[in-house]
Amino acid sequence: MILFNLEIDLGNSYCKWRLVAAGEVVKRGVSQTQRQLNTEMFESVAELAVVKVKVCSVVADAINQQLSALVDRLWGVSAEYFKVQARCAGVTNSYAVPEKMGADRWLASIAAVNLYAGQELCIADCGSAINLEFVTARGVHIGGYILPGLRLMQQALLKNTALVSSAASRADLQLGVDTQSSVANGSLLMAVAVLEKMQREMQQKEGLLLLTGGDSAVLKDYIEGDDVIYLPELVLQGFAFVE
Repeated sequence: MILFNLEIDLGNSYCKWRLVAAGEVVKRGVSQTQRQLNTEMFESVAELAVVKVKVCSVVADAINQQLSALVDRLWGVSAEYFKVQARCAGVTNSYAVPEKMGADRWLASIAAVNLYAGQELCIADCGSAINLEFVTARGVHIGGYILPGLRLMQQALLKNTALVSSAASRADLQLGVDTQSSVANGSLLMAVAVLEKMQREMQQKEGLLLLTGGDSAVLKDYIEGDDVIYLPELVLQGFAFVE
């Protein structure tokens, strides 16, 4: 019998997961956190022998409890939630109170340092928010920035209007020809400008800019260079280093 580990990245917008056996990813899935946190999200793997479930969560306790109950019902195991620490897997946390850092930001930093040891790094996790984390070549997390993501920027501008926010995938860097496209393209322009600045800072240090998160699939097409690396599952990759 093949035994599987289930790794889950539970964010405010999406729940991303992958099934791992003997160190190899055999299946992946994604669903909206608020709408599909039920047995359907794991329907394709519900009958498999899942023996460990590892979770990186930034959502409210009530949603975590729903997930824990679902995992117990499907496989009879307890979900293990990743906790932020002052030091883990060769990475030192910069926060005065480490537990205040988002678990996804910390796990992504751990993955980055272990995948690119000895490099100056900027990790850009582009999801509901754009989280920018800076880690030195010695594995010290020295701080970062948190900015609104593409959709949050659009929603902030279009709030209380009759307009519907454009999907990030439909935006480009052309001049908008109406309010909707101007907002969508302007939001994309701001995100790209920030990432280009981060890239320049890393170039001065001969470091790397790592792109992850849902909107990185869009943003990666606007940031060029061998020093920019697209890693859509960076948070989940971190689990390999925190056993």
